[in-house]
Amino acid sequence: MERSSMKRQNDQRIGEVLHQLVQNKKLKHKLFAKRIQSYWVEAMGPMIAEGTKAIEIRQQTLLLSVPSSTLRQELNLCKAEIINKLNNHLGEPYLKELRFI
Repeated sequence: MERSSMKRQNDQRIGEVLHQLVQNKKLKHKLFAKRIQSYWVEAMGPMIAEGTKAIEIRQQTLLLSVPSSTLRQELNLCKAEIINKLNNHLGEPYLKELRFI
C-alpha cells in the first residue's frame, strides 16, 4: 500500500515537471512548430500542402513560402480559418498571424 501511494506522488511530480517543461517558451515553440508541421497535410490537404514550400514559425506567426500567386491569394482569403484550425489542433490560441513569403 505504501509503495502505491509513493508511486502516485511520483507520478504527480513527473506530470508537474513535464507541464513546466512544456510551458518553457523555447520548448513550447519547438513542440508547437513540430505539431503544426506534422498536421499541415491533414489540415490543408495534399494539394495545398504540396503548394507550400517552407513552414516556419517566428514570434507566433506562421510563415509560408507559396510560389503560386493564385494559391497565395486563396490562402490569404482563408487566413483566419487556417489560424483557428491550427490553434484548435494545438489546444490554445498560439498562432497570431499567417504570412506568405
